Amino acid sequence: MALADAQDAGVTGLSVGGSIVGPSRPPVAEGVAGVLDLLAEYGGIEEFETRLAELKETVDPGRWERVQQQGLRIFKLIDSMSQEKARSLALSAIMVELQQCESTATALRALVKHTRLLLNADFAFVSLIDETKGVHTIEVVDGTLTALTPGLVMPWDEKHGLISLYRPGYGPVHSTDYNRDARFLRASAALSAFTAEEVRSLMAMPMYRGATNHGNLFVGSRSPRQFHGEDRALFNTLCVFAGPCLGRLVELEKHTSAAIGVRQRLAEAVAERDSYVESVRWGAEVLEEGLLLHDLDLLARRVGEDFATAVRFATPDGTTMGSYRWPDSGEEEQAGVVHDATTSESGAWVSPLTVGDDYLGTMTLSPLGRDSLGVPRARLESVARTATVVMHLQSHGPAFSVARLQDDLLDDVIDRRQDERLLSLQARRLGVNLSRPHVVVLARPEQGGLDRAALWSSSYIRRLGGLRTTREGHMVLLTPGEDPGAVARAVWEELSKHLKSPVTVSSAGPAETTEAVAQRYKEAQRCLEAMGALGATGTASGADELGFLGVLLSEHQDVEGFARRMLGPIIDYDQERSTELLHTLDVYFSVGASPTRAAKKLHTHTNTVVRRLERVNELLGESWQDMDRLLDVQLALKLWKVRTTLLARKADGPQSAAE
Repeated sequence: MALADAQDAGVTGLSVGGSIVGPSRPPVAEGVAGVLDLLAEYGGIEEFETRLAELKETVDPGRWERVQQQGLRIFKLIDSMSQEKARSLALSAIMVELQQCESTATALRALVKHTRLLLNADFAFVSLIDETKGVHTIEVVDGTLTALTPGLVMPWDEKHGLISLYRPGYGPVHSTDYNRDARFLRASAALSAFTAEEVRSLMAMPMYRGATNHGNLFVGSRSPRQFHGEDRALFNTLCVFAGPCLGRLVELEKHTSAAIGVRQRLAEAVAERDSYVESVRWGAEVLEEGLLLHDLDLLARRVGEDFATAVRFATPDGTTMGSYRWPDSGEEEQAGVVHDATTSESGAWVSPLTVGDDYLGTMTLSPLGRDSLGVPRARLESVARTATVVMHLQSHGPAFSVARLQDDLLDDVIDRRQDERLLSLQARRLGVNLSRPHVVVLARPEQGGLDRAALWSSSYIRRLGGLRTTREGHMVLLTPGEDPGAVARAVWEELSKHLKSPVTVSSAGPAETTEAVAQRYKEAQRCLEAMGALGATGTASGADELGFLGVLLSEHQDVEGFARRMLGPIIDYDQERSTELLHTLDVYFSVGASPTRAAKKLHTHTNTVVRRLERVNELLGESWQDMDRLLDVQLALKLWKVRTTLLARKADGPQSAAE
């Protein structure tokens, strides 16, 4: 009753039956036993110190100070162990959460949040390194910050920032007064941000997986703070664990991105396959209807109705072979060669129609009432293939390719593989009359593009008539004409413009027989070699324009061919009639082109020499004494004379020569 009255009266700390009691507090034993009871309860430090003071009267005064000190020391030890346990549990929880994150961004946000809470700091952030630029940039932050925000760039080197002090194996680096720490430099942007945030204490450490840095973790406070050993150990453990975890997430994201890319490509491949199958089905369906082999207009109508487009099929010279809803401009369409399927600025799709090197023409599809066709490329390519078949069958029939026959025939003519009459007959079947004057042209692209040149030559020969082939890295054309130089320049101008790159063109002619074509090919070849030796690539020239330089500079010095080109009619005339026109011409030049002195040296009458020179005029033409040609004639005459003398000596044999 007395205890109750005392408590009701507000009296506390009474000793009842050898124990201390107080309001809402369980009784504890006296003396040292009471201290142990308090330690076992493990409350707050303030409560422990208050209740410990209440036991002072129950303890021997001589022992009180020691009991008090030991009690406080043991309490702090228990408190430290409890906090360590709590931190370890929190660290384990953080590790589990990081392992459950599905992205690097999520893991970084969780990491900075738990780091700040675990170390009881004001803020935490992670910066990512860009070694190519030598910087690291703040990526994620946690805490109330206004200046230290994502995107802040700081130097990444061995001088700037607290992180520059880090050395592998030595744990995190820390500073109790960041802005005054003299161990490192501070960049202006970083200094301004840290100053604005009033940062004092800071600790940092990189997060590695192997040799790869996956970010730098920072934690700090706005008040001076010593990061004790347990803080640094905890922070170190967190960074050591976070590095591999982030590394695995980075790899996972890469593999996930790659897998997504594979799935996208697979989906595109499936879509492309479906489109291709549909286009093949469409082409087969159209062919089965049987309307394509007769009329390109019907094909154009079917394509136009199926794809809602205007359609036009045209030959290389611009002639319309079939169309559907194609606008009639009233003007002739521009001719030209299209090498690759392209889309024009107006949205029209233009595709070449070719069979090998045989250029048949073009197909053009233009959208009706919209900006683009909206037709899969596979369908467009199927239309082009179908149109090629139709145009080829309509133009040539199914049995052969004109371009291939042209190649083979011109090769046979140049190599003289067959009888001349048979070659002429084959040429007439291809619409080429080899008895008419033709010029042999060689065209060599200097920067590649022979296949494009071959395609162009097919169109060119179709327009002009003649033959074409490809030999030894250059195009060979046999075109109607009598002026080799003019023909060469015409080919050079058109082909150079078409390829948009340098082309070297040589020519020789005219030729009116298959044998002459083979000879003119050799002359054009020598001309091409001579142009290369002169450094005149990228230009055009006829063999007659180079004269003796063609023989002098070419790799194959065909002296007989040069001499016969200059003097052939005279050589044949002398051999057929046993005359001496060549000898007369040689003497005529040796005496200064004087018929009188030549007659004296030949022991004949002057009129005889004059008649012989008139015969030379008939055989070589009136221009043989022009300055541009006279030197070639004289050189050819001397070369033929030396050649004839040496061949005669060879025929006599060494014994006759010795005699």
